[in-house]
Amino acid sequence: MLRDVLFEDIKEEHISSLVEDAVAEDLYIEFKSETYGKNDEAKRELLSDISAFSNTQGGDLLLGVADQAGQASALPGINVADVDAEILRLESIIKDGLEPRVAGIRSRALRLTSGKLVIIMRIPASMIAPHRAVISKGGKFYRRNSAGKYEMDIQELRVAFAGEERLVNRLTAIHEEAVAAAKGRNMPFSIGALPAAVLSLTPLDYFRQMRDVELDEFNSQQPYLKRPASTSWMTTLEGTLIHGLLNESGDPIVEGYAHTHRSGRIEAAWRLGGPRRISLETEAQLVFAKQFEEGLCDQAMTAANRLIQVGISGPWFVAITILNIRGYNLQRDNFQGTAAYRDEATLPYSRLECITVETLTPVFNAFWRLFGHRRPK
Repeated sequence: MLRDVLFEDIKEEHISSLVEDAVAEDLYIEFKSETYGKNDEAKRELLSDISAFSNTQGGDLLLGVADQAGQASALPGINVADVDAEILRLESIIKDGLEPRVAGIRSRALRLTSGKLVIIMRIPASMIAPHRAVISKGGKFYRRNSAGKYEMDIQELRVAFAGEERLVNRLTAIHEEAVAAAKGRNMPFSIGALPAAVLSLTPLDYFRQMRDVELDEFNSQQPYLKRPASTSWMTTLEGTLIHGLLNESGDPIVEGYAHTHRSGRIEAAWRLGGPRRISLETEAQLVFAKQFEEGLCDQAMTAANRLIQVGISGPWFVAITILNIRGYNLQRDNFQGTAAYRDEATLPYSRLECITVETLTPVFNAFWRLFGHRRPK
């Protein structure tokens, strides 16, 4: 099935086999012999197709593949003077015509040996469905079944809207488990009593697919440690756990760890600061913004990349909790803020199509506000 092929690996042979095998349109695939036109009716058709895929299980939309009675029958390809401009036009219609916007749609052009093109659009199953197709006034919601797309009825809409709330609750519960693990629950150690960050990164389609990824110490997430240090790893019931060295006495504590789950998600924790002597007579309780921001960029970006390498893509649900910060001051370079009054705080959740410094900046801003200050630009 085409949906089992990584998007960037789709080749002409994959498309040709659809025609040779007379593959039928179904829940996951739709054929169009031409690209969409520029009038309102053509735009409505495009938006309803995207709405239907995103409101169901996602799928692939192929422009340049002809069908007969719903079965792939020929590969005429399409002719466009500027294929990049055409893809941009289609993406612009989708961006402006769906409410809410659908994150994670990928588009690319495939050049055929005939010289013609096939435009491939891979639409993810949305975790914030339902999405409404809007042209001029009003709009409609669509879904797909084995026969193609159809307009959703009232009961289906009620179920869809209720599902969004349930999803957020389930993703939140995953993060709460990660926070409990950082404190030592069902773990061979804890992150300790000093300030620390706990991250959970989960693909939004986590509950739609059952995964069992083969893991080892080489393809699993490495922890963020403030200085180069040796690490150890172990196989767990859930996946692979890699951590910094354990303290030599007392309860088992580490400065950082990363837990990669075979089910396709990653959680991590790392130290943010502690008591620091600033003079012979004075000791300050300090949290370092640099350790938070560098640690979050390192862990979130590399975690997403590791999951992508095993065929798991975003959008991502990103959750961060800051532990053990009551009485600590934030210091970054020469700036020192005010003491935090919370024991711990969960920062606003993020849904990110891609993870970059720019998309993580709102999380940085929230972290600074914990200590009563705006983050310097």
